[in-house]
Amino acid sequence: MLVLRWVRRALTFLGIDPAVGTVLGGNVVIGLLSFLQIALILRHLTEAEQGVNFNYLTFFQIILLLDLGFGVVIQQLASHERAFLLESGANILTGPPEHHTRLAALLRVALRWYTAIYLLSCALMLPVGWYFFHDVPGLRDVGWQAPWILTVLVSGLCMVSAGFVKFLSGCGDILAVARASMLQMILASVGYCLILALGGNLYAFAGSQAFGVAVYFVWFFLIRRPLLADLWRTQPSLTRVTWYRDVRPFQSRIALSLFSTQAFVMIVPIALKYFGAEESGRLGMSLNVVSALQMLGLSWLETRVPVFGNLIAKKNWRDLDRTYQHVLVKSTVFLGALLALLLALSYLLNLSDHPSAVAMTSRFLRPVPGTILVLIVLANHVFFVRAAYLRAHCKEPYLLVTVLQGATLLVTMLAVGWFFSLTTVLTGCLFWVLVIGQGLGFWIFQRRRRDWHAPTESGTLIREIS
Repeated sequence: MLVLRWVRRALTFLGIDPAVGTVLGGNVVIGLLSFLQIALILRHLTEAEQGVNFNYLTFFQIILLLDLGFGVVIQQLASHERAFLLESGANILTGPPEHHTRLAALLRVALRWYTAIYLLSCALMLPVGWYFFHDVPGLRDVGWQAPWILTVLVSGLCMVSAGFVKFLSGCGDILAVARASMLQMILASVGYCLILALGGNLYAFAGSQAFGVAVYFVWFFLIRRPLLADLWRTQPSLTRVTWYRDVRPFQSRIALSLFSTQAFVMIVPIALKYFGAEESGRLGMSLNVVSALQMLGLSWLETRVPVFGNLIAKKNWRDLDRTYQHVLVKSTVFLGALLALLLALSYLLNLSDHPSAVAMTSRFLRPVPGTILVLIVLANHVFFVRAAYLRAHCKEPYLLVTVLQGATLLVTMLAVGWFFSLTTVLTGCLFWVLVIGQGLGFWIFQRRRRDWHAPTESGTLIREIS
């Protein structure tokens, strides 16, 4: 009993409620599975295939961005309407008609949007990826063609399902979304391991995503069908919602901002071009590990974004700032501790002369570039938390920051990579992340937060650990 009491106190101190605990626990399982994935990659993929595999992952992330920020926008807009609705025993939302009909209209807009964007994404990415891989030297003996086609088709479905998950999250399904998302990611990780173990090689990525996306579609049609069907049957009211008038102004800024924020992932294909498939594979492997740890740190944020929107709709600034501060401090400290342990393990393995240690470290970045990568990820985490707070106001004041940072990162990666090493490229990226993302970004955060909340509070800035 004493142990359980201490566990409860620790969970309370860290702010780990059922939703956060579900996301965190799921990410821990995924992190453990990632070690198995790494072992299977080392066993079943050549170094050239490893480079192609992680470039599939990069293109997958780009395809997810082709919804042009619609998922982020629909989550925020839905959370503002959901703040005034309640869920009945029949698993449908009830409340003031104006908010219910606007939420229903948002669902209709989302369905039309994702139908069109799926077809466009497939038509665009299939030839782009084909041209990219066809020109890479050293891939003549790698059968990347059929796996690439499957990757594009399945990645588009992942983009569509992720958008509707955002909508349901905005509708208040925070714990349910956390559970479904974790099940989806775990099943995708298990599927990846199974396909690799059975000799599927480059088919593993597309196959694993197909396993995962099936979870979402089952959830939509079997569990949340009453809510979605009720909204779909709701007749449009006089206060109609259209994409052009109600979604586009916010989405256009979010889309440009999200694309700019993800500029750093282009370092993997750039490394493939400048430094070869083997170096790109090492970078991709290291980036995959630190990104998995970053997902653990984002466990707090993922479940709090709809809460931000609800509190803003009600103009409850005090609870909003308290929730934000809680997410920022505890998630950053938690992520920092994990990344520090990863670096310590990396340095110890590189000091060892044991053949297994040498074989493993040869597939990852050396300690110095690995340390720089870790610092970039930690700085970006702080930036993501601040951005989520500001975007919950259905505004995007970080557009200048993200575009400027994304442009400087791309120029740095392309220009420096042409003449220097990967370590130099990462150093340049870290410089711009600190100067633009943390410096200019924090100044804008302080200014906008004060201006937006000024009518109902004194304007005193919240104190923040940064």
